[in-house]
Amino acid sequence: MKLFRLGITTLVFFGPVCCHRLAVLPRAFDTPATDEEWSNAICKGVNFLTAMKSSNKAAAEALFPGLQTAASQFQNIAEDVLDWGWGKTSSARKNVDYPYEIDEYREAAKQDDDDMTYVTYRHEKDYKKDGRDYKGTGAIAEIEVGSSGVLFAANLESPLEAARSTWARQPASGELPLLQRSSDLLWAAYEPEKKTGLRQCLSCRITNTPTQNIILRALGKKAGKWPGASFDIGSDEGLALLGSPNAAGPAYLLIQRKKELGNRCITKVTVFKEDNNPHPWLLFDIAECKVEYA
Repeated sequence: MKLFRLGITTLVFFGPVCCHRLAVLPRAFDTPATDEEWSNAICKGVNFLTAMKSSNKAAAEALFPGLQTAASQFQNIAEDVLDWGWGKTSSARKNVDYPYEIDEYREAAKQDDDDMTYVTYRHEKDYKKDGRDYKGTGAIAEIEVGSSGVLFAANLESPLEAARSTWARQPASGELPLLQRSSDLLWAAYEPEKKTGLRQCLSCRITNTPTQNIILRALGKKAGKWPGASFDIGSDEGLALLGSPNAAGPAYLLIQRKKELGNRCITKVTVFKEDNNPHPWLLFDIAECKVEYA
């Protein structure tokens, strides 16, 4: 398998060999991904999967040229999120008016509501870091965590997206918190609760247009109710879904937390929706995998 080197932007990684930026103008959800968007998504999916199957050093060489490690720079995550202006609240699942209900999935996954914690990170208050004043962006990350190894990315709005709305202008990169990736926030929520290996991650009620269009092309139609449609990660559909924007958080979580989670890979992607909401979900099945690229 040929590994394509990825270039780095603030929030999303694109490979210069086979991956090009998607069109800036959004298209309607009833339009499948174009051939170019589809091939770019597959390319990114291949890069992600290869990095998951790589040693930390090999993953760094592929994703972060010039660095010796693929690990996140935030190694004291509980303090790091606070240092970068994120406020945290958490509550037992049973005490939250939780809007996402897929009873069939929860039954199949053998989830116990008493075993679930709902964590919210808000980036609202102004703060000082390294002698510099920063403004709150209005970003939010709502994440449900199960100690049995399940993560729900329920509602994620990045500091960049939130600041555009809150500040009514395009923020400069230096105005944003360094800790802004969803993969780091997923880890911040999961790390205190983990009791077993991470086995599933879900992206809920997806509104991202490029991801919606990739889903539509993979399915050939709009998403159906649980159990939906599943794709092995080695298929074109599985790789394209892995290369979609909503898969970046789970993918980087596995790639950048090899030391904590072990070498784990996404093995399957399932697309489904709720009865009364048209927005699709992505379910990523995760399992231990061998290091194939040292």
